[in-house]
Amino acid sequence: MSKLQYNERSWAIDLFIEALGFGRGQGALDLSTARIQKGLKILNPERLSIAQKTQIKTAFHPVASREVMPLLDELEQEDRTNFDQIVLRCFGIQQHYKKIKHSLLWLHRKRYDPQG
Repeated sequence: MSKLQYNERSWAIDLFIEALGFGRGQGALDLSTARIQKGLKILNPERLSIAQKTQIKTAFHPVASREVMPLLDELEQEDRTNFDQIVLRCFGIQQHYKKIKHSLLWLHRKRYDPQG
């Protein structure tokens, strides 16, 4: 697994864990096993066809070929938006794009600006 793949997976897992818990102050996060088992959903690439996997890899190439930007800038990049939408479409959940993006931005704001 490449460093980029690890970072992407790590980021996604961090996002899900952050979303499932609630802050207890000073960086502590309250989680329960039941909450994780019930709420943590991970996309299974084994359910994709070879053509879908190829689409995702092709869409990821431009993203992987440039420097990663701060989240707010990253989400505005055309190549990143295209990649995200292709992944969601391949898994049949493209209708959730706006909600996922909104949730990610909300979590980002809460983590980096707890007052706002």
